[in-house]
Amino acid sequence: MRNLMFNVPGAPVPQSRPRIVLRGKNVIAYTPQKTKDYQTLVAECAYTARISKWGDLELIKSFVQVDISLYFLPPKSMSKALTRKALNKEIFPGGGRNYGDVDNFAKCILDGLNNVIWKDDLQVVDLRVRKYFGEIPGAWVYIKEVANNE
Repeated sequence: MRNLMFNVPGAPVPQSRPRIVLRGKNVIAYTPQKTKDYQTLVAECAYTARISKWGDLELIKSFVQVDISLYFLPPKSMSKALTRKALNKEIFPGGGRNYGDVDNFAKCILDGLNNVIWKDDLQVVDLRVRKYFGEIPGAWVYIKEVANNE
């Protein structure tokens, strides 16, 4: 069974709702560019880690477990005492400020891994997502094969 861990640098981006536009009589849905750009970054980071660790291009065919840790910078308005607590994981992102829903961050990351690590994110059978404050923003992703899907 294979496993892989990699980092996606920069502030995590949640999956945005598709945008709908009317072009004459046609209704067109598209993914916002910020979401596409983040999914591309996720794919690039995963691909680099995969080649470095596994050295092959074969996609995972089995079921997988995914663990995602999201890190956000504490707000500049936060006092030094609260910042210290935030960095010690005593305070979490979310309260009075919108840091996004964990499921939307997971969706964006998992979609970015389609056809890079696995064929489709329907292979994910176990998922854990956590939000923290940190000194460096980013997402840490750990993937572990858990069962054969054949």
